[in-house]
Order: sequence, then C-alpha cells, then structure tokens
Amino acid sequence: MYERPKVCIGSAIVDIEVLSTEETKESKKGEISYFPAEIKQRAGGVARNHAEALARLGIDVDLISAFGIDLNGDKDIGATFLFKKWEGLENLDFSHSLFTKECSTATSVSIESKKGLQQGFINVEVLLNKIDCKFIDDNANLIKLADYVVIDANFPPSVIERVLYWANRSETKSWYLFD
Repeated sequence: MYERPKVCIGSAIVDIEVLSTEETKESKKGEISYFPAEIKQRAGGVARNHAEALARLGIDVDLISAFGIDLNGDKDIGATFLFKKWEGLENLDFSHSLFTKECSTATSVSIESKKGLQQGFINVEVLLNKIDCKFIDDNANLIKLADYVVIDANFPPSVIERVLYWANRSETKSWYLFD
C-alpha cells in the first residue's frame, strides 16, 4: 500500500544559547563586560523539528522552509549545521524549500544568566515572509498529495489561508503549530 508523505511548512532556525557560567554584574554605562559562558548551537524551528522527528520515525516527509545562502544555509555546502542534522534521513526532502541570498538563515540567540533568561533575539520573520502565496501555489502539488500538512502558525494569515485552500481542495488533513 502506498503511504502518502507528510508535509511540514514553516521555520528552520539555528538556535544559539549562551549560558553564563558565573554570576553576571551590570556593566557601567558605556562599557562592555565579558563573562565566561557555555555556548551551544542547536537545530530548531517549529516545522524543522517536526519534519526531523517524523523522518526519524521512518515517515516520508517534505519540508517547505526558507534558508539564507550563508554559512548556516548554503545548500552547496553539504555539511552546514542544519543540514548535517539530517544526514542519513533519506526520507526527509527539503529540496522544495526557498533558498535566498537576500537574508541570512533564521537564527535565534538567547542569553541566560544564573538568574534565568536575560535577553532573546530572533531574525525569523524576514525570512519566513519570503514564503508567500505564490510560493505556496508553486508547491501546491506537495500539499495536494500529502496525507497531512503541518503548518507553522508564524506565517502571515494570507499564507496560512493559502496552504489551507490547497489542503481543503484535496482533503489533506492539516495541523497548526503555535509557538
């Protein structure tokens, strides 16, 4: 029996976490202070996380996301950080994703002290806005042939509506992910 693939549409993010290893002190005005820290880099993003999990369960999955053509997203460098996480996952196809030189791969940086989260920064919105209704229309066959589609709710409403339009026309089940 032919099993229809799953489609995950949404963010793929490089998460950088800075964990202070000692108490931090407030800097004097105009000064920069440096503190010992543990810095971790992880693969993240709502749709990317779900696509990887499904693929690791042996399920065929197509990921529609957006990547900047930079050190974290150059599709011609097979060992870049996000793609390296998928090595050996033959059933995860991200070839339908958008690759653009106009902005960098989505990245989040969190800075935590012994007291907890101090600051968080993210640049995902500019990149996700590159996936517009036309891009969804160009990939409509993936949605129409899918068993179900997982949608990252961080998209503009018009894009979510367009995904649902194609899913409803073909009776593809849909699941929304709110972050």
